[in-house]
Amino acid sequence: SIAVQYDDGTQQVLDVDDKVILISEGRLADYDQLMDGDRVRLLLHITNKFTAVKEIVIEGSEHFITNVYKGLIYRIDETLGRLIVYNTEVLERGQWERTGQKGFAEIRLANGYSLYYEGKEISIEEINKYFRETEAYIAVEEDYGGEERAVVVSIRNKMDSEVLYDDSIYSAASGTGRFTLSKGHGYIRAETGSIIIKYGRLVSANSIMPQDMAYVVANRNFSSGEYVAGIVQITDRPGSGTFQIYRARIKSIEENKAFTVESFSRLDGLLWKYFNTEKTFRITYNTRILGEDGLINQRDFVGYGDESYVGSVVYIVADDTDAVVVSTAPYGIYNARGVIYSINMSQTGGDENIPEQPVGFRIRDAVIYDPYQHLWTNKNEMELNILKNSIILRGNTILEPSDIKKGDTVRVIKVDNSISGDAFIIIVEN
Repeated sequence: SIAVQYDDGTQQVLDVDDKVILISEGRLADYDQLMDGDRVRLLLHITNKFTAVKEIVIEGSEHFITNVYKGLIYRIDETLGRLIVYNTEVLERGQWERTGQKGFAEIRLANGYSLYYEGKEISIEEINKYFRETEAYIAVEEDYGGEERAVVVSIRNKMDSEVLYDDSIYSAASGTGRFTLSKGHGYIRAETGSIIIKYGRLVSANSIMPQDMAYVVANRNFSSGEYVAGIVQITDRPGSGTFQIYRARIKSIEENKAFTVESFSRLDGLLWKYFNTEKTFRITYNTRILGEDGLINQRDFVGYGDESYVGSVVYIVADDTDAVVVSTAPYGIYNARGVIYSINMSQTGGDENIPEQPVGFRIRDAVIYDPYQHLWTNKNEMELNILKNSIILRGNTILEPSDIKKGDTVRVIKVDNSISGDAFIIIVEN
């Protein structure tokens, strides 16, 4: 069975059997592709005795929540359908970061938007009359043109104090909205108006499950002391994946199929562990090969001629024996760690059609690991460059330089223990 909530707010539990067709992105799909919070279109056979599901169509990612903001409400322009806010911050890895938006920001209201205060739905008129200069949480999605639309606006009680948690769910009481976190703190209650996001989808409190990893923004009620969830953001975290990082010399290449290395070192924590044996990695359609000038076409990754890659020493990010990324970046044995506080952008030469890309960053609270002394040394601050063949990943996700954000805690692999240099591998740890 599946439980659904229709656009008018009514809910229904529907029986589903193996005759029901499930479609995703225009193709037949398996039921493990259907997730809490998916928007669906249903083909129903309704009689006075029963309702039968004939077909379920999963809508695309256009209804995924892309950001959650906090800001002070100025007003809602009902004619234009726009929320006007200022002093905006965005929720990044469980922390509020300033957006850099100066002055007022306008966010278009999505179709079917909801406005809440203390668990009750309110109107635009009430917001404009009673809640000017009041802080609110705003969950947004992007339309097909990339413009953000406010889906849920949940207004905070200015008397309550905000508390942020980065934890896993320890227990969740079905039907009550109450849940607890692994590190204690007592129970937290989710209510109507709480913004609950699971893997990018808006869900109800019933979707909060034990072992879920969550960023929680809670508000402690001034009168009762009860903790109420303003935002619960459930997402995958680094460390649960299976990607392995290798350093090896290529022995042979089977074009578009596989390559074999003579021997290899595998990154084991902070150190490279050497194995004196050959290993073969499969080249898939998704394998990315990075050289000094950026992405290399798989057709050019060959073992003959002047451009042969046989004998080259490369990094390999692998999922079991599937090569996810192959990079020619130089060899590094030093690990540095810190928090990004500044990002250096490329110069586009004034061409507005070419978006700027990060080419480096600075970290604070920097430390570097000496692999010979097995000690961390304080470096205060470091400045690091991103190469075109730098590998950037978070857990089992390969990132682009533009995915790196201020406030990210990163570990980088570089050639020496200096306070500057090139980052060959960048691992986002938060």
